[in-house]
Amino acid sequence: MDLLDESLRFRHDIHWSVFMVDEKDSRLASAGPIRGVILDYGEVLCSRPSPEALAEMAGIFGIGEDKFLPIYRSSRNPYDRGDFTGHDYWLEFARRAGVRIHTHQIESLRRMDVQMWSNINQEMTEWLARIHSGGIKTAILSNMQTDKSGRSSA
Repeated sequence: MDLLDESLRFRHDIHWSVFMVDEKDSRLASAGPIRGVILDYGEVLCSRPSPEALAEMAGIFGIGEDKFLPIYRSSRNPYDRGDFTGHDYWLEFARRAGVRIHTHQIESLRRMDVQMWSNINQEMTEWLARIHSGGIKTAILSNMQTDKSGRSSA
């Protein structure tokens, strides 16, 4: 199987759904050969944060995951988009959670956040390396927050 065939058949779980390109799809045939692949970082090139990592962050706020997760999910996009610095994001998070937070806790949260989004998906990065070495251009297009974007190695 050549690299293009491999890329056309590649399957990967993303948010519990399966993405698969069918090489018999007429839209794909009319598009011509694949010359490049652009991937997101979060939950594609890295794995989603573990429940343990999220629980540890919730513990810093002294709240349960049932309160932490809705705030985290609803506030994450503006942070990743760069609307907030890491410091300001976690201050706003604390305000929404109804708790006080100290500077040293914010610094811990920022480090933990970078760490929990650093669990590289080996299967994806190995596949990406194979298609790249086969001549297919590769790129990452992601809304990664600035604390993480300066430290990414994927």
